[in-house]
Formats: sequence, C-alpha cells, structure tokens
Amino acid sequence: MTERPNGETVPTPTFVMSFDSIVADAECRNHTFLEILKNGMKKHTEQQQQSNEKTAVQPPTN
Repeated sequence: MTERPNGETVPTPTFVMSFDSIVADAECRNHTFLEILKNGMKKHTEQQQQSNEKTAVQPPTN
C-alpha cells in the first residue's frame, strides 16, 4: 500500500521479473523503436525525392 499526501491509502501493485526478462523486453522494445524510426526516415526520404522530382527544371525538348 502507498499513502498519498492527503493521507489516503491506495493499493500499489508489485511485479517481480527476472533480469533476463527485463533485458529481453528492452531488446524487443529497442528493435521495434528502431524499425519505426527507419521506416519513418525512409518514407520521409521518398517523399522528399518525389517532391524534388516534381519541382526539378526539365530541359527543353526539341
């Protein structure tokens, strides 16, 4: 139980995990986060390239 500043007591859950579980969870989260970043950067780069292609000056055709 945890006591709030106003004196109220609230239940406080406690979780027990092994160190290996914590490390495995962190590795999974880091991998997922990196994949999200890579996909976001790739999408942004592709959009920039498409935008640059649309605004590029085309040479005159004869």
